[in-house]
Amino acid sequence: FPVLLLLAFGLFLGFAESKGAWRWAALLGVWVPIGQFLRIFTEGAQDKMISEGLFSIAALIPAFIGTYTGVAIRWAVTRHQKATTGTNV
Repeated sequence: FPVLLLLAFGLFLGFAESKGAWRWAALLGVWVPIGQFLRIFTEGAQDKMISEGLFSIAALIPAFIGTYTGVAIRWAVTRHQKATTGTNV
């Protein structure tokens, strides 16, 4: 479920603002590892640091995929609008 949310919100952010898309993806995806590390430290479960903590960094992958998919969709829509109207949109 979190993967779908990262993909969806990344897509919306990438479509809305394509400049600096890597920043949007990083800001979106970084909260999963931060939340995981906070949970590990507050519960005192340092033995799960590698299995759950470090591997939660993989949440950046769907965030980047979603964001750059949104950028690609925006590029395609803009290109299509330019081709059909003959103007610079």
